[in-house]
Amino acid sequence: FRPERFQREDGMPDSNVQDPNVVVFGYGRQHTYSNICLGRHFSDHSLYLVVACILATFDITPPLDQDGKPQKLKPVMLSGLILHPTPFHCVIKPCSVAAADLICQSLDKSEC
Repeated sequence: FRPERFQREDGMPDSNVQDPNVVVFGYGRQHTYSNICLGRHFSDHSLYLVVACILATFDITPPLDQDGKPQKLKPVMLSGLILHPTPFHCVIKPCSVAAADLICQSLDKSEC
């Protein structure tokens, strides 16, 4: 992760680097209204809300080793059409009793 690759030496954004939103939602073409995906803002906001809800209601931690200490996760990315991490193990559990109740209310009661 090197965010400085999008900056000039003076720290300002480099205008020669394409905005990732244009590449993804504009199919890599120049930024005009005729070729930007109409669902771009909907998907951005939906993804933000989903991630915010997950982080607000769940504790996501690495699994424990034999000594009861958190395992060290190694971030390894795979390239392809979309850059993505290799599969990894983690522990996902509600962060509180209130969060667990909220999760159960949103699911079918038989799943809790």
